[in-house]
Amino acid sequence: MYVTDNSSVLHERHIMREDVGATYAYTGFADPGALESAAAWSIMRETLATGAINYADSGRFNQIWDNRAALTYA
Repeated sequence: MYVTDNSSVLHERHIMREDVGATYAYTGFADPGALESAAAWSIMRETLATGAINYADSGRFNQIWDNRAALTYA
């Protein structure tokens, strides 16, 4: 998938999505080939009951996909 950043530059991104229980769905974005254990992900959490969407560390590409459930989202 291709997405734009804040400067409207087009980037190819790898996307991961995983539903955890009935409470949250997590979506992660990273450069193609990024390891799930690398601090290279932007991770979004959706609260399924309300549809609210929050990001770990304001959506910066510095999160670890493997740690998604333990991160702080705002």
